[in-house]
Amino acid sequence: MVTRVSAAGAAPAPPAAVVSLLFCRALYYASTSVEIVLPVHRLLDEMQTQAQLAPSLDDGTIRRRIQAAAQDIGLPARGPAD
Repeated sequence: MVTRVSAAGAAPAPPAAVVSLLFCRALYYASTSVEIVLPVHRLLDEMQTQAQLAPSLDDGTIRRRIQAAAQDIGLPARGPAD
């Protein structure tokens, strides 16, 4: 014989399962955020390095190095057309 259990009669989820679910969700969002934030910090670091070296380098060299760093992290060579 089959007995039906209503939603009200279902047992609540154990606290460990809820904590595990919340941890997995936080881990997912953190990994997604890192994929976005890390390249930005790499580019900012390269720009700061080039700014420190600017007195001894010409503009073309600085521009090439920053563009190379942007291409390494996957940014387009040019921004959107105005």
